[in-house]
Amino acid sequence: VVAIVGNYKDSSLSSDAQDYNELYAHGAGAVIDSEGVIITNAHVVKDIQNLTVVFGDGASFPGTVLYIDEISDLALVKINRQNLKPIRFAQEGSLKVGESVVAIGTPLSVNLINSATKGIVSGIGVNIGQHYLFTQSDVAINGGNSGGPLVNMKGELVGINSIKYVGSEIEGMSFSIPVDTINYV
Repeated sequence: VVAIVGNYKDSSLSSDAQDYNELYAHGAGAVIDSEGVIITNAHVVKDIQNLTVVFGDGASFPGTVLYIDEISDLALVKINRQNLKPIRFAQEGSLKVGESVVAIGTPLSVNLINSATKGIVSGIGVNIGQHYLFTQSDVAINGGNSGGPLVNMKGELVGINSIKYVGSEIEGMSFSIPVDTINYV
């Protein structure tokens, strides 16, 4: 699991294409290929400048977006690093409501890289008005967890954390892109 950091252009601050703001963007991702391919959310890497992938040991590498699909909110990033250990994918259809899961990511800042929160699967095939269906869980996710893996108790990828609902009457509603959608896209 990695952190993905960078900065992004805010067109509301300046009309000059050379002016970049100081806003810092970050999220998470998971290595899916030993040759340096990382999966994350499209919204994590869309319009990011100076994209950098940071590993738990502090090693960092410049990243390039290979593929971005905003409809599914998935993206692939490539770094120049080989011999990485990719995450294992869970078998499609193996996840059950009530099963324990762990979300791993980089909430709030890179100082919290690879933070983990545990919860249960609350729903499978949940329609929240997007193009694809989601896995709902009650794992705690915050800004920076986007793009990080949702794993089962075997450490297998069951989803990519993408959305959470917030509000005064909402608690514990997190949504992940399921492994079958990841495989399809």
